[in-house]
Amino acid sequence: MLTIETDLPIGISIPDETQPNPDSNLYVIRSLNLLALGNRCDPGDSALLEGNYDLARLEAKVDMLLAMVSSLVAEKSLLPPTRSVRFSAEALTVSVEESFAINQVVLVTLYPHPDLPHPLVFKATVTAANAAGVDPAGQLELTLEHPDPSVRDEFERYIFLRHRREHAANSPK
Repeated sequence: MLTIETDLPIGISIPDETQPNPDSNLYVIRSLNLLALGNRCDPGDSALLEGNYDLARLEAKVDMLLAMVSSLVAEKSLLPPTRSVRFSAEALTVSVEESFAINQVVLVTLYPHPDLPHPLVFKATVTAANAAGVDPAGQLELTLEHPDPSVRDEFERYIFLRHRREHAANSPK
């Protein structure tokens, strides 16, 4: 099972009647997968090989517009605190200061990429908790609920792409 360990803005709260929207999560994860693939307008791009430089320029402008709009939205939105987190498609371990009970259902709001200020929202069940009062960096272990299999599949793909990119960045050239 691949995991990612990083610091991200993440909120953990008691759920109300609002349910996570699988379509919204699917949109966010597919956008993350596009970001994880990196710049798609490289010299090997088929549009450039066919001499279609206008298409490549248009794609670069759309990318720039997305980055600018995302930064404006990020400035205006109130992100949850940045916490140390390790996650896979099935589970999440996060540093917390709050107390939660074992088997308690919580709502996890995860902002996995600074260029995309849209959160992933999952319901999760607390499987283990170390209180912050005992340990200054309390840990909360959660099992994520995926009501839609396509969301889980895309989330696994995102984790794979991000893990591969981090591994490539840390490998000697």
